[in-house]
Amino acid sequence: MLHDIDSLMDFEESKTFPNFFCSTANDSIEIDNNIEISQLLEVDPLAITDCDEDNTIVEDQINENKRTKRVKVVSKPKKLSGNIKNKTKGTKITIEKTADVDYDHIKEILGTLDIDLDIKKEEEVRKEVIEEEERKEKLYSLKVNIIHKVPPQHDIEGVLGTKPLTKTQRKLFLNYGPLKDGVFTPNEDKIIKENWKTFCEVHDWNPKYVQPFLCMTINGQFYIKSLEQRKKFAQFLANGIPWRSLYSVYHRFKNLHRKYEKSFHRYTPAEDQTILSYMKKGRKKKKHTKYADLSKILGRTSHSIWMRYQLLQKMQKDGKKESMYDVTWTLSLIGTFIKNLMNITLCNNVKDLKDAIIPKPVWLKLEEKLGIGYNLLKLFWWNQLHAQLFSTEPIYLNDIKIKLIEYVYGKGISNTREIVWQDVAKYFDGITSIFLCKVFYYLVHKAAVKISTTDFPAIVEYLYNREIRYIKNEVIDRFLPRLSYDNEKVDFVDEGNEIQ
Repeated sequence: MLHDIDSLMDFEESKTFPNFFCSTANDSIEIDNNIEISQLLEVDPLAITDCDEDNTIVEDQINENKRTKRVKVVSKPKKLSGNIKNKTKGTKITIEKTADVDYDHIKEILGTLDIDLDIKKEEEVRKEVIEEEERKEKLYSLKVNIIHKVPPQHDIEGVLGTKPLTKTQRKLFLNYGPLKDGVFTPNEDKIIKENWKTFCEVHDWNPKYVQPFLCMTINGQFYIKSLEQRKKFAQFLANGIPWRSLYSVYHRFKNLHRKYEKSFHRYTPAEDQTILSYMKKGRKKKKHTKYADLSKILGRTSHSIWMRYQLLQKMQKDGKKESMYDVTWTLSLIGTFIKNLMNITLCNNVKDLKDAIIPKPVWLKLEEKLGIGYNLLKLFWWNQLHAQLFSTEPIYLNDIKIKLIEYVYGKGISNTREIVWQDVAKYFDGITSIFLCKVFYYLVHKAAVKISTTDFPAIVEYLYNREIRYIKNEVIDRFLPRLSYDNEKVDFVDEGNEIQ
């Protein structure tokens, strides 16, 4: 199959780049699927295996009308023994014994099993209710025992979990040292989890009952009465993470223990509409829990919803969703793009642009020159043109996928935040780290949906052992022809390449 310039438009698998998957802005992947398991009874509790003639009659009566016969059969032996007693004293004992045997057998079949099960369930429910009330009472008057020296910067915040640092609080924090923002590292996540386990041990709390600490209120009432104790809880969690705010540590704790159903799923138009309408109503009511409420409604993290809302606002402001496919990238237009970019960045040779960090003002200036939105220009450069100009090998999408999987598997990476995409890009000369991150994200997403798990090591194992085989067996591959730029002219380097 001969590839021409049209192949440029089909190389990418998706038009949207998930920025949150990048190691510098990634929350823990957590995809959580609800699995319903149905259990069938293996044994019929009413089965009768060793019955005499009388018992068979009783069974037939039971089958005709179980509810009515249960009452009648239970009372029947008493009437039978009384009648016989009045008529024949000599046979009293024998008949009463027979009736007792029948009564016990019927009771065993009909009554004991059902009644015992009901009583057992009631006892379990009653016990759980009592334990729940005990836990509430314990939490309400909880006294948190801090086991470490709290750094002074962790005494600045006054309210737990509801508001980030104010400008004044941020300045006070910076007086003690650098304030760390951004993605939590795997080591920081481990510290938070270990601190939670330690907290449970110190305060004699069952770690599986984490919900009261994820949502501090129930029906408008705080689980932990004292504001000071709630703040101490966050300080306990932040032990060993001195340069993070209590707000960020507590919210990371919630994200680590909550299960969000749609971590890997794209936002649907219905979800977008829900976010926009809810935020509009929230502004009118001056409600401060908008993102937390939406998190419960949509099954996504508050941070994810916040990012989505920012994007939706930007899209509304721009009037439409920007797409790289809105522009037809001819060789002539590509040449104009490169020429203007070199002029703005004062580059004498196109090779000076390789791996260059291009700031936003440059893209805005290029937008003025070409009349194309700067976001489109950035996407075209990162995801396509940079590779076409600087790749040293023919560019096939399936080859990139396989090499990415082999890299992550070979390095033994167990968490997406361990991936340093700038280092990965060194193994793909000419291809940007942003594009590699994007390709790998879709591989992970596809595998997560297919095997129904968010466990990253399991996903990588599947990709290496199964997905590579599928990729190699694919009949069609996507090809991106390389380009050369010389004397303001753009030519194909790989013109005439074919895929069998």
